[in-house]
Amino acid sequence: MKYKMLVSDLDGTLLDNNSLVTPMVKAAIAEAETRGVRVVLSSGRCFVTMRQYEEALNLHTPGHYSIAFNGGYIYETDTHKPIFDRRLRPELSKEIICAIKSQKANLIVYVGSKLYYERLDESVNTYGRVTKMPLTPIDDFCEIEEEISKILITGDHEDLLAIYDNLKDFALGRCNTFFSSARLLEYCPLEAHKGLGVEFLCRYLDIDPGEVIAVGDYDNDISMIIRAGLGIAVQNAVSAVRDAADIITNSTNNDGAIREVIEKYLK
Repeated sequence: MKYKMLVSDLDGTLLDNNSLVTPMVKAAIAEAETRGVRVVLSSGRCFVTMRQYEEALNLHTPGHYSIAFNGGYIYETDTHKPIFDRRLRPELSKEIICAIKSQKANLIVYVGSKLYYERLDESVNTYGRVTKMPLTPIDDFCEIEEEISKILITGDHEDLLAIYDNLKDFALGRCNTFFSSARLLEYCPLEAHKGLGVEFLCRYLDIDPGEVIAVGDYDNDISMIIRAGLGIAVQNAVSAVRDAADIITNSTNNDGAIREVIEKYLK
């Protein structure tokens, strides 16, 4: 099978543990592009924080696309023009926010490229610092009139697991909820997950999903891994992702797992 598109998660997959693109990965992606393979970044991140990696990998030129907000936002990387943008309706957002607050959890809210918080604590501060996203204070999330891109809770994994379980029935059929890392629980539109993002981009570019390789490490990557022609888990992936994948790399994200994928399957 000749694959036409490589879709890669960022954190824990393409990036090393310092959130950096290593020279070996950069060289491998450049080689894949010279072979005619379209490389697409797919992340739970906001599109603003993906720009540095698109530029580092020379994926910000015409004809390139990225998937942000776990599939909720797909865009041209050179113009930043969205070709797909799905958000939570205001009334549903308010219900989700109230449900999360009932669990005594602190949350943050994305409206496009703006990140809002009501209460600044260590977890919210850390999230802003790590993602390099400016934090905008707001007295009450209910003041937000626009449609919301996604809602996040940050904190210890055990605490987030309890919230996930408590709100599982509430979220069913209303929104997508999943972990994007051990410390991040996300609530996104029903039409927003990475698998649907890959399917949309395949239709847009007239590429068969069977001609796609998708690579990831965490729960929010499973939907694209099972929809791609070849779904790959990196060596450091969590067990659910390893179980869903067709192949597990020998390398971790720190050892250049994406380079291994390109060298083995994109010759």
